[in-house]
Amino acid sequence: SDGGRTWTVSEPTGRLSVRASADTTPPPAPGAPVLADVADDHVSIRWDAVDAPDLYRYLVLRSGAGSGAFQRIGVSGQPRFIDTSVTAGAGYDYAVVAQDTGFNESPPSPVLSVDAARRVVQVTFQVSVPPGTPSADTLYIAGDFQGWAPGATPMTRLDDHAWAVTLPFEDGTAIEYKYTRGSWDSVEKDDGCGEIPNRTLTADDGGSQQQRIEDVVSRWRDVDGCG
Repeated sequence: SDGGRTWTVSEPTGRLSVRASADTTPPPAPGAPVLADVADDHVSIRWDAVDAPDLYRYLVLRSGAGSGAFQRIGVSGQPRFIDTSVTAGAGYDYAVVAQDTGFNESPPSPVLSVDAARRVVQVTFQVSVPPGTPSADTLYIAGDFQGWAPGATPMTRLDDHAWAVTLPFEDGTAIEYKYTRGSWDSVEKDDGCGEIPNRTLTADDGGSQQQRIEDVVSRWRDVDGCG
């Protein structure tokens, strides 16, 4: 399983003799790896094949970005490798070592630094509005993610009392928001016409990259005399 480095005697009375290879010349170092593909769950790299008649395989090394503490994470018989053990949003440094049939190892290649993509969550906000909401008005969501602009992010009407909008956020992003009808003069209020705290949520992938939030607006500042 490890290419001949370790041997086990199969018979209790057997005898095994292992002689070191006479080859002590390492292969050339691979050229710098380049990024072939990156996503939130994998990083794919490739490099130019090493020109050595006794080339056996490549050892792929990885460290946390800038840490310098490289560890072998896999081997490949071809000049390419897919790392599926990445964490979305994390940074990594990669290097490649060539190994020949005598288990001589080349110096490591130049380092490739990669950031795994951050996982994006499609968050659907659905809100129910109170009776008396002007039917000709459009509902908006305003928050720290869009500069608290009260009339910049419109929602879509689902029926006479419900609106929705789907927005992308990076997994783990903390969000604050409120609902308006286009201005802060027509912002939502609580049951007693009081100012409500900013609504909050944290974007959570949950394994599906989808998240649904259901809210209820109790009153409007202008319509319900909550000035």
